[in-house]
Amino acid sequence: MARELHFDFRIPTNIVFGVGSLDTIGVHAKHAGLEKPLLVTDSVVGKSAGVKRALDLLAKEGIKPVVWDEINSEPTDKTIVNGLGIYRAKGCRGFIGFGGGSSMDTAKNIGILAEAGDDDPTAYMRGGGKTPVGCPPLIAVPTSAGTGSEVTSVGVFTSTATGHKMGVKHPSMFAKVAICDPSLMVSMPPAVTLATGIDALSHATECFTREREHPFCDTLALQAIKLIADNLKTAVKNGSDIKAREGMALAATMAGTAFEIGGLQFHSFAQAIGAKYHAPHGTTCGVALRGGLRYILPKATAKLARLCWAFGIDTTGMSEPEAAARGVEAATAFITDVGIGGVTKATGATREDIPWLAKETVETSAVPWSMEDATGLWEEIFRD
Repeated sequence: MARELHFDFRIPTNIVFGVGSLDTIGVHAKHAGLEKPLLVTDSVVGKSAGVKRALDLLAKEGIKPVVWDEINSEPTDKTIVNGLGIYRAKGCRGFIGFGGGSSMDTAKNIGILAEAGDDDPTAYMRGGGKTPVGCPPLIAVPTSAGTGSEVTSVGVFTSTATGHKMGVKHPSMFAKVAICDPSLMVSMPPAVTLATGIDALSHATECFTREREHPFCDTLALQAIKLIADNLKTAVKNGSDIKAREGMALAATMAGTAFEIGGLQFHSFAQAIGAKYHAPHGTTCGVALRGGLRYILPKATAKLARLCWAFGIDTTGMSEPEAAARGVEAATAFITDVGIGGVTKATGATREDIPWLAKETVETSAVPWSMEDATGLWEEIFRD
């Protein structure tokens, strides 16, 4: 007897998408009541034409942000506390996260502490003992096509106290508005385009291949995989190709929307390597996804067979297991072909790390991995 279909789906963020959509930032900030927000970004994006334009548009609405541009690619609890000090000292209320996932995630986590009157973000991580009470309003402006943080209720960072790279999650951390303007991504360097694109691919593929049916999440995730398969190589090779940038921006936002509701599988493996070796998140996602897809092949054949559509493979005459194998082959080859090498070459991790990595995965994952399965998947990852 077939299982009955049951699911929930809700996305409270207003998504404003398209070339030139940055022009709406002033109006949306005014509607959100952001009179003096903290604009959280990094030192490169902070000097960009996009931020300068945003500041001009905000000024026309009487909004005067405080710009804080000290974000790095792997924010820690100390980064968040530093930003919190600026937020309090300048009398800010609300946020504009302008940049990659690190900027948006840091803004969210500063907001959690500001609202709670606290100073320790680690305590709000999963298992940390404290529950967020809320987050001030946030407008998210992604300048990379990867994390999907503009549409999620999660903010990830590394705790220097525990060494864990995990997230804080709360419904109040959804952005009020996500302004997704592909033209802001044109200047992204090839290496960053690649890493963030593989992060988005990981989000979409991990979500889609879970052993459950969710018509909304699965549709968004599968379409995101196809958009990435069709556009990532072009975006890496020719960053000024606006159609490729548009496709990748849409894929990242669709994937973020999908996994926010539908969940992930292998991200804790990627974050375990990131916590130990500080390799780029997109790189660690790529090596984890390759091994993960091979590991679930015996059990997830129905979903994996459908990957063939995203990669343009005609499955006429194939059995479901045959199509699933072809889907996995296509996805893993794509990750390698775009430039993600084997795990040791890409991150520095070795097989001797497997016991530690498996333990870290089990301790930090939102998915209940057994030590046996975590170890088995790590051994599969190290086949590359």
